[in-house]
Amino acid sequence: MANSALEAAQSVGATVDDEVLEKARAYQKQNYNEENGNVNTEDGAGVMLYAVSGSVRASAKDARKAQEALDKAKKEGKLEQNAPMTVANLVTSGYSESEAVGYASSYNVYQSAKNTAQRNDVLDGFGNNGGEEFLSFLQTGESLVVNKDNDWKKWYDNMSGRILKIQNEDGSWNGHHCITSPVFCTATSVLLLTVENDIQFLRNMGN
Repeated sequence: MANSALEAAQSVGATVDDEVLEKARAYQKQNYNEENGNVNTEDGAGVMLYAVSGSVRASAKDARKAQEALDKAKKEGKLEQNAPMTVANLVTSGYSESEAVGYASSYNVYQSAKNTAQRNDVLDGFGNNGGEEFLSFLQTGESLVVNKDNDWKKWYDNMSGRILKIQNEDGSWNGHHCITSPVFCTATSVLLLTVENDIQFLRNMGN
């Protein structure tokens, strides 16, 4: 969430140290191995959901930039329409070699991690929900919106159904482990269910 907070502050004009932001992104991305899908959960209480949702969020903005650069190069005729996302093609799109390596890595982490974050066995976390689960669900959804990923609609249909099934009779939500606060869990659930209201803001964060 620190990474999300820094990006949100930057998007509304606050001064954010780019080096600090890049370190935050790099830390989250390194928890996910883009090649084999292995997840480092050491700093995520041993729970894959916590770690992988952070990786999706940290890579969403750069993954979008990579895709937009590739699409622009195709539109301008620099690349074939079926050209894949590779370092070489990003260089052709206008990035330096080192930039292309970084953006290609972010793209691959995002594409792989977003699918892992939506697997039922990963979503189950501890088997019941604490506040960390609610927050991880929200992070994944916001990442899809930041990236302008059409899969966010599929995510929303799935997650809204999952969230509504565990709503308390009084309309609130609460956690069953770790963060159990009804205030925290209800606030996060409402943010998740009303993410459509924040689409423009989240997409601006990806610029």
